[in-house]
Order: sequence, then structure tokens, then C-alpha cells
Amino acid sequence: MNRSGRSKRTMSRLIKEERERLQQKLVNDEASDFSHFSENDIEIRERVRVVEEISQIKDNLEETGTKSLKDNLRSWYIKYSPSRQAFDELLKILRIENLDVPKSTKTIIGNSTEIVGKDVPPGEYWHYGICQQLQKVKELLKDREKVVFDIGIDGLPLYKSSNKGVWPILGKVVNENAIKVFLIGTYLGPSKPNSLKHYLLDFVTEVNNLTQNGVEINGRTLRFEIRAFICDALAKAFICGTVGHPALNGCTRCT
Repeated sequence: MNRSGRSKRTMSRLIKEERERLQQKLVNDEASDFSHFSENDIEIRERVRVVEEISQIKDNLEETGTKSLKDNLRSWYIKYSPSRQAFDELLKILRIENLDVPKSTKTIIGNSTEIVGKDVPPGEYWHYGICQQLQKVKELLKDREKVVFDIGIDGLPLYKSSNKGVWPILGKVVNENAIKVFLIGTYLGPSKPNSLKHYLLDFVTEVNNLTQNGVEINGRTLRFEIRAFICDALAKAFICGTVGHPALNGCTRCT
């Protein structure tokens, strides 16, 4: 059997074994004590999702036979946005099984600027990322120990003759006038997103990672912090999950 055939069979076995191991761990944890269902269990569930969905990469390899494993992993990472910790764990397992993959997520992603839209009903969302935007102005951040952000979210009509509108997520580095406001992500659709969770998922995932691990600029890791969210009344009600300001009990301080 050639190397490609062995790799496919090894990956199939790996996916099955890792899925069973993680799911059994979840069963054991939940059966022993529900009070421990916290960040650790959430991370395990994330890893289960990674292992299950990575089977799609195997299917792609079997169907095409032309795209490298690294390219398939990169495409899958961009499409599904798993946490870097979960993805690093997956790469570690693949290396143990003698598959030719890098050691870290950073090597897989590299400096890729590929932006893939995803469905966020009733429209579509594109995530450009905070890190990618900061790399464009890294020389202006070389003397900083911390990067502090203001985030702006608002809904805008494209033009009067269209029923489509955009909901951009904007970022601004505090106390750095030379760095202009930049686009972190944007939604386009006939109305605002049906689900706040799906709309903010990529943004929240990236912010959580940066808050925990910092942002790497010029070979240094800078602390990351959000100072404020800047929204008009309608956008504030949307991201806070409250009724609009004209409604009964529309005051966010009271509700």
C-alpha cells in the first residue's frame, strides 16, 4: 500500500479512536459530578467537534488526491474557526500517528489572508480578524506592552433602493491616532442577523484567545484588552439581547 493509502487508513482509525476517547471522558465527567461542567468540559466538547469534523478533510483527500493534508487542514481551520488550543491538540495527535503535519496552528495558518464567508441567516458573514489587521500596523505598536481596543457595532443600509444592509464590527486602537478604524468582520443580509451568537461567534472566539494568550507583534506578545463597545441604541439592544429603547422595559439599566 502506498503512503497516501496508509495515511488515509491511519486518519480513519485516529478519528474513530479519538472521538470515542473524548466522548467517554465527557460521559465519565458528567456522571461523576455535574458541578464540574465548566470550561474544561466545554474544551473537551470543542475537541470532539474538531475530531468529528476533521473527517471531512479525510473525505476530501480521498476524493481529490491532489490537495495536500496541510492545505486541507488550513481550509478547514478557516471555515470552522476552532480554538487554537483544540487545533494544536489535534496536530499533536496526527504527529503521534506519523502523519506529516506541522507542530502548531501558526504554521498551518501562516500569513494567509484568505477570507471565507459563512452563512449567518438570513445573510452571510465575513471575518477579517483583529490579528491580521494589527500586523499591517505592527511598526506603530513596537513600543507597547498592551493593546487596548474600542469596538464599534452598527447596522447600516447599503443604499435606498436596496433592502440589504450591513452590520460591521469595527476596531480602533485606543490612544494611537495614526492607526485608523479598521474592519474586523462584516455581515450582509436583508435584515439583521437572526442569531446574535452566530453573528459574533468568530469575533468572540478570537477575542477570548487574544485575552488569554495575548497578541504576537514583532516577535513579542502584547496583552490585549477591550475598553468599550460603542453602539447606537438599536445596536446596543441587539448585542445586549434586550428590547429596543422605545419598548416597555427598554432601559438596559432596569432590565
